[in-house]
Order: sequence, then C-alpha cells, then structure tokens
Amino acid sequence: MDTTKFDLILKNGTIVDTLKRLTYIADVGIKDGVIKRIGSISGENEIDCTGKYVAAGFINAHVHIESSMAMPSEYGRAVIKRGTTSVISDPHEIVNVKGAEALDEFIKMCEDAPINIYTVVPSCVPATPFDTNGAGCFTADDMKPFVHRKGVVGLGEVMSCGEVIDGNPSMTAKLELFKDKTIDGHAIGMTPEEMKIYANAGISNDHECNSYEDVKMRLDAGLRVYIREGSACKAVTPIIKNILEDKADINSFAFCTDDKHLKDIEEEGDIDFCVRKAIALGMSPLDAFTIASLNPAEFYKLGNVGAVAEGYAADLIIIDSLGDFKVLNVIKNGRLYIDDATKTPYIPDSLKNTVILGDIDESKINPRDDIAIRLIPNTVLTERETPDKSGTIAVVAERHGKNGNVASCYVNGYGIKNGAVAVSVAHDSHNSVTVGDTKKSICVALNRLKEIGGGLVVVKGDKVVGELALSIGGLMSELKYEKIIEKSEKIYKVARELGINNLGIDPFLTPSFISLPVIPHIRLLDTGLFDVDTMRLMK
Repeated sequence: MDTTKFDLILKNGTIVDTLKRLTYIADVGIKDGVIKRIGSISGENEIDCTGKYVAAGFINAHVHIESSMAMPSEYGRAVIKRGTTSVISDPHEIVNVKGAEALDEFIKMCEDAPINIYTVVPSCVPATPFDTNGAGCFTADDMKPFVHRKGVVGLGEVMSCGEVIDGNPSMTAKLELFKDKTIDGHAIGMTPEEMKIYANAGISNDHECNSYEDVKMRLDAGLRVYIREGSACKAVTPIIKNILEDKADINSFAFCTDDKHLKDIEEEGDIDFCVRKAIALGMSPLDAFTIASLNPAEFYKLGNVGAVAEGYAADLIIIDSLGDFKVLNVIKNGRLYIDDATKTPYIPDSLKNTVILGDIDESKINPRDDIAIRLIPNTVLTERETPDKSGTIAVVAERHGKNGNVASCYVNGYGIKNGAVAVSVAHDSHNSVTVGDTKKSICVALNRLKEIGGGLVVVKGDKVVGELALSIGGLMSELKYEKIIEKSEKIYKVARELGINNLGIDPFLTPSFISLPVIPHIRLLDTGLFDVDTMRLMK
C-alpha cells in the first residue's frame, strides 16, 4: 500500500495532457516539487480544482528580459501570474554593455526570480563591427566558462548570418562550442539555399517570421519556428491562420515574445495571450498548450518540464476554461505561488554607472540634408528617403566611454514637435539615441540621460518633463515592476502630447531600433549612417 504523504494535492481537476493529447479528470499528487502521482488521491493540503483545468506552466522560448526594463526578479513577478513559469533568456543587451562580467552577474540576478530563467549565451556581441559597444568582442574563449554552467541551455540568436554561411572561423568556433546544445537563429533576407546552409551549420530555430512564406522557408530548411508576439512584432494571427489552413505539424512550433513591455504584459498577457489568441483563431486547445509548454521544453532539452505527468516538475497552472481562460493559480516548484514583493533582489554594483557620455552641444549635431530614415509604423523596418519638412533629427552618441562618437541624421515619420526623447536602450550596442525637432531639446535630453545614469527622458522645449532611470546597465530599473509601469505610463503620456501620435510608432521602442544594424534597410550608428542591404557605412 502506497503511504506517500503529498505536500499538495490538486483535487478533481481536468488534466491538460500534452504528451497524450487528451484531457481527463484526475487528482495530482505533488511531493518535493515533483508530480508523484496522477489518479485518485486523498490527503491533507488539497486544492479543489473541480470544474477547472490543470496544465503545465507556459514557457517563453525567446525573450530579452532587459527589454522589459525590469530586473529578472521583477520580470518574473510580472509574468508568473500570467502562467509563465519558465523562460529562455538571451541577455544579449546587458552583455553588449559589459561582456562576460555582465553575463555572470545577470545569471546571478536570475536566481532571485520566482520563475525558471534558462540562459542562452549571446552569440553576436557586437552584432556587427561597424558601431561601438561597451563589451568589445565576446569571443568563443569568453564563452567557454559558461557552456556547462547550471541553467545555460544554448547559444543565443545568431544574427551574423553571413559569417555562418561563409564559414567565418570565429563564428564556427562558437557553433562548435555549443554543438550539443540548442543554437538559436535570427535569419533575415536569406534565400532558401542560404537558409539551408545556415540550418546545416547547427542552427535550430528562428523567430524572425512575419508571414507564412517566412515560416515555410525555415521549415523546409529544417528549422523550428518560434511564433513571436511582442510589443513591436506581432505574428500570431497570420502564422496561426496559415498553420491551420495548411494543417501543418505543430511539433515544430513554440511561442515567444522576444521584446514586450511590462504594461503590455499586465494588460493583455504574456505567452497566455498567444495561447488564447491561437485558440480564438481555431487552433485546438491541446495543440496551443503543446506549443506553449511541451515543445519549448523539448527544444531546449529541459528534462522533466513542460507537461502534467508523473515525474515532471510541478510547475503548473490552474485555469477556468480551455477557451478565453484566466489563470487562477500557479503552482511553482510544487507550491502554490504567492506573490512576495518585499524581497530584496541582488543588484550588482558593477552594472551601475555604465552611461559615460561626453559633453554634447549643438555644434556636434550636423545631419546631412539629402538623406532621412523613414520609420515604418508597426515594424522595426526602415526606408531611405529625403528629409521631410518636420526637421526631426536623430542623434546616436557613444555612451560607453570609448571614443565619444556622435552621429546624426534626419528622421521622417516620428512626429515630435518642440521637444526630444532620449534613450540609453538602443539595440544592439546600446548607445544613446535621441530624437527631436530642435538641437537644443536634443542636448537637454542627452545631458539629463547622463545625469540619471541612463534610462528614458522626455524634454519639452528646454525642460525635462518626464524620465525613468534605468541604472542597471542603462537598461534595467531598480524599481518594482508596478512602479516601472506607473512611471512608464506617465512618460508615454507626455511623449504623446509632443505629437508622437501614430500608434504604430512607439515613442521609446522605435528610437531604440534606429541604431540596430541587422534589420533593413538604413540605420544610424555612432559611426554614421549605415546601409543594411550592403552592410556598409554610407559615405
């Protein structure tokens, strides 16, 4: 007779079994953080799940936590109540700021989170050799100490596609180092033949898919596809619709957010939002839950994570339905999760004071009058145009204390009037980016950004009217996530009041991508205007 005394029993719930692709009513007995038995169980410490569903916690297959502007512990607090119990984090942003030291400290910070934060080691730091980051080159030798570190599950998104295809030795060394783990992709603008070479080099997946044509090219090359739904890029609807029409095998898919604001997580959800959206589009709940939990667990070889089955980790959610569901409770490590905002997280001093801007005055802002960057709403793509009549200028200033570079150009489509917005979050090298329609406003914003140690700044005329300090690497706040949302709402409001009214243009997120040299077509780096199509600085 089994006399097991369970720590917790989920009584009479409907099990969402993604291993067998069926649902059934049973009890779940949990001990020492593991599902020990599923069947008919009685004992102490029961939660009545009658009329409710028990499913595995959701897994975000690809996210940059730093883009939430919260510390890992606060990011975890925000997403766990939405049913996300594990994430695959690519700390590409903080590593660009301070290299191996930042990666080491970031992994330590993740230990304070209420969720499992698995790490993939950033592969492309810097993303290109054309701009200035804080870390310099993060090489295969720098990565070696992290390969077998607890919680490290792979190599982060490989953005240097040309280096993979050409067999660049430094890239080949990184791929070889992680050949027994999962290697994430980031493939844009490739032919089907190039995609196959890319996949054959060991790349496992890609999230840069905005259409089903993108998806099919990757599937044909043998890649898995991560369906992304973040704050800027939203691909669930077009991809899920076509998966259903094509009757595609769902075992090649996972959900991810990549970059998503805390406010958006709070209002609409995280991976739970992807699942609800997929179900509303006609996907079977069992398929949607499989994509959201079991698939990413298997893709990253996480072991006994991602399913409701005996021997699996008791990271579970209790929901009210299989349609437009709400997450009622979360079981994490076998215990009912209860939010505790009083804990003091680890914040490394070495990741502070990283915004080192030189003195910038109006004389250093000299945009050429024949080229402007056109911002395309609802995407991070850009086009080349001639300047419009707005007089809006973007300035990228090197902020790591390396060379003091300052570059500027005109920008079309931002909409700001009589002011400026400055950010120290600027993918991927994270120099400061300021967009404004007067040189004076731009300088005021930049100088205030330096004073607060990085963050987001809004200037009207010559006065600072809103700010959010991001003192950790110039990327993350030391505040609780609720306070970050509160402050963000205030600065968004004042930014919109300055004329940034196109809802497809984010006052802060859009500028943060102006200097990203791996997304077509034209960018502004601290070294000057950059043509992504030719991968060359413009003369």
